[in-house]
Formats: sequence, C-alpha cells, structure tokens
Amino acid sequence: MVAEGNMDLAAPSPLPLDGSVVKMKGLPFKASSEDVLKFYGSFGVKSHNIYLKRHPDGRPSGEAFVVFESPDEAQRACQKDRETFGEKFGDRYVRVYPTLESDVADM
Repeated sequence: MVAEGNMDLAAPSPLPLDGSVVKMKGLPFKASSEDVLKFYGSFGVKSHNIYLKRHPDGRPSGEAFVVFESPDEAQRACQKDRETFGEKFGDRYVRVYPTLESDVADM
C-alpha cells in the first residue's frame, strides 16, 4: 500500500509506536486530509500527521493513519469510532482504532 502524506517509503516508518497513532477505516474514497482535520477539529491534528493509504495503482483505500500529540489524545480520538464522517458524505460513519505494530508494517 502507498500512503499520501509526508512519508518516504524507502525509510523506516515515521509513525511512532508509542500509542499516539490511530487507524481509520471506512473513509469515503474522496476524503482528503482536510476532511480528516475537520473530523478531529478539537484535537489540534496537523495535516502532515495524516497519512491516507492508497492502493499500489494510486486509488484511495479508505484507510488512514493519524498521529496525535500523545497516547492520551489518541485514546480520546478512538471515542469517535462510528461517528458520522462529515456532512458532505451523508450518514457515512468511520471506524477509529488504536494502531497496532502490525498495522504500521502494512503501510
């Protein structure tokens, strides 16, 4: 899988393994980093800490990794699991999980 964001795929993963990262699933394929920023509006997430996954052919996969300031913030972000993603996407909800080491290897 290819990820959109500040990521050099030849280098070791820039995602920390300290519990400060969440994985999102079920994102609309047209979702952008700006849409993820709106979803986490009160968390102070920076756009360079959002990694939208893509298939090898460049199509969006509907998954993303988001890096938060701390593991506590990431845990709080997981409370948004199954919340509606955004008005322009209708009633679509997304899943939000703590990131596992095996998820990061899948990047």
